[in-house]
Amino acid sequence: MQVLWQRVARGVGNIIRNDCFQIVVLLTLLISPRFLSRTGFQFGLCIVKKTTGIDCPGCGLTRSFIYLCHGNISDSFRLHPLGPIIFLFFCLMLLNRVAKLVLGHIIVPRLESQYTYITLAAALLMVWFRKFGALLL
Repeated sequence: MQVLWQRVARGVGNIIRNDCFQIVVLLTLLISPRFLSRTGFQFGLCIVKKTTGIDCPGCGLTRSFIYLCHGNISDSFRLHPLGPIIFLFFCLMLLNRVAKLVLGHIIVPRLESQYTYITLAAALLMVWFRKFGALLL
């Protein structure tokens, strides 16, 4: 038991130095859509959409997360085809951070590799090109 508490104390120190900001951002992304949808709060944060009038590659992700939090998977996919996949990715990242804190090691070792980020970015761009191409036709 003492070893577990030592790991937790060491993990807390590492999180304060390295991971605190990432955990706050992940929790915000996972929790805020649930509360924002209840209040009816409408906002537009996309600078690309505001300045050009064209959706960016991530447009629709927040609404997709909201529908997913409400259990409406089909509408979540309709708003953004990668919404549920990126939501799952965020959940796994959060799980990795908590496991690193408690257990001292991550659960999914290759989750946060540069190849994962490149793949997600490429997938976002492909979905955006598909949506943008449909507008041109």
